[in-house]
Amino acid sequence: MSRPSGTTRTIPIVTAGSVGVASAQLLAANAARTAMILHNPSATATVSITTLTQGAATLNGAGTLTFGPLATILLTDLRVTDGFNAIASGAASPFTIWEF
Repeated sequence: MSRPSGTTRTIPIVTAGSVGVASAQLLAANAARTAMILHNPSATATVSITTLTQGAATLNGAGTLTFGPLATILLTDLRVTDGFNAIASGAASPFTIWEF
């Protein structure tokens, strides 16, 4: 990913948290965000996320990205400035986000 000449930014911003069995905000909106790495470090739980604009996350639901155990995805060259809601198949399931 290229940056305009002369710009600097401390990256990445790392968020490590947990996701519960009810939809809740996982990440706030960030107008400066240009890419994200999303990772489900759980060996057993499934986590589904959706944008705040989309509304509540539903496990394996339409409009969500679903992460099986140990899954990772890179979102780049997309508009990823919105915040995200998440829901998990197990209580207090870990989830990691790197923002760029």
